[in-house]
Amino acid sequence: MLQQDTSSTVCEVCKGTTWILIQKTSTFKRCECYERSQRIERLKNLGIDLEDTKMVKDYKAFDDITKKAKSEVIKFIKNFGSNSGEAICLLGTSGSGKTMLSLAIVKELIKTHSVAYMPYLNVLTEIKSNILDYEYTMKTLRKYMDAELLIIDDLYKDILLNGDISSKINKSDLKYLYEIINYRYLKKKPTIVNSEASPKTMINIDMALASRLFERNVIIAFDDFKYNYRLKDFI
Repeated sequence: MLQQDTSSTVCEVCKGTTWILIQKTSTFKRCECYERSQRIERLKNLGIDLEDTKMVKDYKAFDDITKKAKSEVIKFIKNFGSNSGEAICLLGTSGSGKTMLSLAIVKELIKTHSVAYMPYLNVLTEIKSNILDYEYTMKTLRKYMDAELLIIDDLYKDILLNGDISSKINKSDLKYLYEIINYRYLKKKPTIVNSEASPKTMINIDMALASRLFERNVIIAFDDFKYNYRLKDFI
């Protein structure tokens, strides 16, 4: 029995079956909408419902830095596909809307492009718990290496406290991260990163990784507690 597309909009190509008949060989192949629905389902498994996710227009910019962040995200979405590996690094203060802007990009592009959302700590834990399963590990890494767009959320979350290094990073963690970022760097695939680390802290953690991310990306650094939207009523 052919699997039905359960999304609210039925694909006009496969009519919601997620399969396409190849007339010459009388065989079936997956429709592009299948991978798209799988990507959306993976987000739901992480507790992210794109229907409830805010859009870029909802981001409240109030000074030059926040205005630049908003305009760069809008420009990135508009020009996606012709940006030759250029993307954005959203760095600094917690609560400044970095994840919101990242997910707004996902919401805009995931229906028409291969977008992989990588919650850093979750994925790292997942890889470590399956460290002896080489096939599983490589399949997980390839998912993030091959996507048209990769968004890494909360990079280095496990070793940061208020944006500063609070514990030593495990070299094996960097190894997996380097495989993903270096591959994408060489292939000129855009990688958006958000992290509570400042640009200087990113360099101090690993200069090789930071240089690959910074070379082609626009750097937006939120460097003050005034950017924490969640604490605006208390500061």
